[in-house]
Amino acid sequence: IRYRHILIGISIVIGLYFLSIEFLVQAEADFFKQLGLKSKLLDLTKKDLHFWLIIRNLTGNDGGIFPLSSFGKIMVSFSSYIIWFGTLFIGLSEYIVYRINKKRIKGVSKVKYKNHIVIVGWNDTTNKLIIEALTAIKSYNKSNERIVCIVKSTSQIISRYKVIAELHANKKLDLIQGEAREEQVLELANIHLAKTVVLLAEDSSISADEKTLLRALEISRYCRKKMLTQKIVKRSKDFLSYDVDKYIDSIYIIAEINDDKYKKDLFNSDVNEIVSTSNYANNILTQSMLNHGVSKVLDEVLEYNEFNEFYEIDLLKKENHHLRYRTFDELLIALRKVKILLIAIKVVYRDESGNEIIDFPSVKKLLKQDGLRKQVIVNPYTETEIKRKVDEDDQLIVFARSGKELKAQIKRVEFD
Repeated sequence: IRYRHILIGISIVIGLYFLSIEFLVQAEADFFKQLGLKSKLLDLTKKDLHFWLIIRNLTGNDGGIFPLSSFGKIMVSFSSYIIWFGTLFIGLSEYIVYRINKKRIKGVSKVKYKNHIVIVGWNDTTNKLIIEALTAIKSYNKSNERIVCIVKSTSQIISRYKVIAELHANKKLDLIQGEAREEQVLELANIHLAKTVVLLAEDSSISADEKTLLRALEISRYCRKKMLTQKIVKRSKDFLSYDVDKYIDSIYIIAEINDDKYKKDLFNSDVNEIVSTSNYANNILTQSMLNHGVSKVLDEVLEYNEFNEFYEIDLLKKENHHLRYRTFDELLIALRKVKILLIAIKVVYRDESGNEIIDFPSVKKLLKQDGLRKQVIVNPYTETEIKRKVDEDDQLIVFARSGKELKAQIKRVEFD
């Protein structure tokens, strides 16, 4: 894998050499047919022709044999120099690749991805998270979603985790070295164009949560600043640096925390989802004590396995248009008939450009206007939730065996 580009370069050079020989012979043959003047090159066998070129290139002695046609002369020169120029080009490309790889290993190489996933921080389970995420990306057929990790030391991660090192070497994973509170590091990760940012708790301490909060604040401010610069500055140059706080949130952030007391501050820092590991564990234990078997149900739901996984059905796509303008109960019954379990409806709002609005205050305001208390409807209870019909912007969260099966099953959905 490491020297694949060298083998490709050698193959191209050899291929161009033999192609030039073919053009040379053809040019001399055409010249002979048109003018009746025959070059001695046509009397040589392919083997002798190659030897003649080698001797001519090394000694400058052509033995009185030379092409007569203008194109033939060009091909002789091309075939003579392609080997030398090709060798230099391959050597230069190898040096460039070496420099690029060295920068990647140091974690100072800028990524150029869009809609990628950025993981900030590292703990003892991060390597497992990355492997499962890459497996899920492949399973969900979302090969365009790349993963970029911002870590303190790329060399330590590569030396400690063999699988991560292999993924990085095969360019299935990118590592950026530095602190996520530094603009230069965020720029290298192209974080303002990411689809999702995941902030991991590096340990179980309070300081880890404080670090997560500071990272969320800096990432949010950086992304707002970027979006402001790219979109608003084109229309008006009269904006101040503090105006970034007035611009709508444009990056989806998921944060892992240890203590729930940081939830409010994180939501105010543009974090969209918060995962409290200790809180989840306690809740599961409590539920299991009172209702035996709850933990087994949650294991089946949350564990990534071959039986069932969460999938998102985007009603904006044309192939899902027949699912629009139906209530939760109508969808639940119809989907179940084709072995799909409807878990929830995610109410989605979009801006004038068609982009999903993820800014928490804006979404909350829009939900209030529609008489809804929450964006994700799991078990419709109020009259508004029960009677509400999904529109083309909404998304269905379902349980299915695989993405391939889900796509086929959706086509068979019918309503009474």
